[in-house]
Amino acid sequence: MIRDVLTETLEFYGAICSEASNGDDAFKKIQQGNFDFVISDVRMPKCSGIALLEKIHDQKTKMPQIIMMSGFSDLTPEHAKDLGALSLFIKPTLSNALIEIIKANM
Repeated sequence: MIRDVLTETLEFYGAICSEASNGDDAFKKIQQGNFDFVISDVRMPKCSGIALLEKIHDQKTKMPQIIMMSGFSDLTPEHAKDLGALSLFIKPTLSNALIEIIKANM
């Protein structure tokens, strides 16, 4: 449900979005596409958001910027940034801050 609301919100602001229901599918889409940003949950089936972040950073091609989301306190903003994420947002809050960070990094 959060993914649907997030997609609708970003599309309202003019973004072109692609969704994946798990980390493996997300990584396949990233390899096949040209993305500016990836917004990933920390906990996902088949490949965690942290593992996805590491896979993306291991790529030698243009790398999208990563924004992590979590409903749990298992990842701090500092640790997310140390892993290469642009930012960490705590679910279920979908605020203007997410839109602002995307705009600021385009």
